[in-house]
Amino acid sequence: MMPTVFISYKWGKDDNGNDDFADKVEKALSGKAKVIRDKNSIPAWGSISNFMKSIRQQDFAVLIISNAYLKSTACLYEVVQLMKDEGWAEKTMNVVFDNAGIYDSIKRAEYVQHWEQRRREQERQLDGLPTDSISEITEELKKLKIIALNIGEFLSKVADMNNPPIESAISEILRRLSVVNIPTSPVISIATTNKSPTPIYYKKTEFTDTFLSNDAITLLLNAADDNSGAVYKVHTVLGLCVKIDGYNFVETNNRREEARWESAIDELLEDDILESTDRRNGFYQLTNYGYSIADKLKQQVVSN
Repeated sequence: MMPTVFISYKWGKDDNGNDDFADKVEKALSGKAKVIRDKNSIPAWGSISNFMKSIRQQDFAVLIISNAYLKSTACLYEVVQLMKDEGWAEKTMNVVFDNAGIYDSIKRAEYVQHWEQRRREQERQLDGLPTDSISEITEELKKLKIIALNIGEFLSKVADMNNPPIESAISEILRRLSVVNIPTSPVISIATTNKSPTPIYYKKTEFTDTFLSNDAITLLLNAADDNSGAVYKVHTVLGLCVKIDGYNFVETNNRREEARWESAIDELLEDDILESTDRRNGFYQLTNYGYSIADKLKQQVVSN
């Protein structure tokens, strides 16, 4: 069975010819791998967002990194999706153009500032607009926030890799595919506990802006502090229970509270911070990406 290879690149001919290089990679992989690329993998009227998220499902990812790539919301959103998986760097092959400048710490800092500035500009655009007319802008802001949160880590990781020069990149990609086994998904172990500590309620004011709500932050950080990393959602005769380490966050017989904490769980699932390991019994666990976001939020508290 041929491995699958996702090619992530910035459209356009004016930035080192990313389209041309993507064409060369795709041609070189013909007969050796199944190439996943926007031009041939998104059907008419298909979801572009779902395609970008599919980068996690592939065996390998080739990132064609240029200055324009590192300033593209679509490209960096693909990167963020990729980073949600543990060991994402091991299946990633970077093709780094000179104008990306990622080996220069000052240039890397400029990219971080670039995304932070774009996030702030998007927030300013939202000010004063009616709530029912900003859903699309809000979704874009969410992407900008998550990119701003992860861009520094991504750049540092890529800069630390022994990325081959452009002229030998394709031959190295072919060599990698010929000698590396297709990675398999790790087995998730389920831990349990009988302790019932009082949880910590986190306030958003403790953090710089994030893409998560207050309630989602509370569930995330309490789950991260528990050894099992588990969240339970159970329906009982008294109503819905949302539990972490034995503590129920939902006030009994209060539908508003039930909707509040259900929404927080849905938010964490949507962003791949939680995953369902036993949906029928309402059992969820933090993903590796979820733990990394929790660590970053805690670091913000320390730095503030």
